[in-house]
Amino acid sequence: MPARLPPPERPAVKGRRLARAGDWSGYWQLIRSVPLVDAAELAGRIPVHQWRPPAEADLEVLEMLRDIDPRRAARLVERLAQAATVRVPEELTIHNRDYADFAHGRAALLVATRANYRQIARRSC
Repeated sequence: MPARLPPPERPAVKGRRLARAGDWSGYWQLIRSVPLVDAAELAGRIPVHQWRPPAEADLEVLEMLRDIDPRRAARLVERLAQAATVRVPEELTIHNRDYADFAHGRAALLVATRANYRQIARRSC
């Protein structure tokens, strides 16, 4: 049996490790690879008087991320996720073709989750 992979490192933990090592280039790569809320939180910790991204466009993105309030961004992302959530009938099962499908001609993802023992589908386009 193959060995299990370790769980992924949380962005804040990895960021602290990279910052302690002074690896700001790696830290910037981390920022560019995480969701917006995490990126905004991490960007505020870069000591811009010590390190700046090499490209002007990256510096502009860093400045924009530093201007974002991570708590406000998290609330916005949550509202957007709720707006994109579609509740489906309780009889939904993963194998029910009437409810589990992909949008024709568009990229869409249907994820079934369970909450309070009721099945809920979330759609992301």
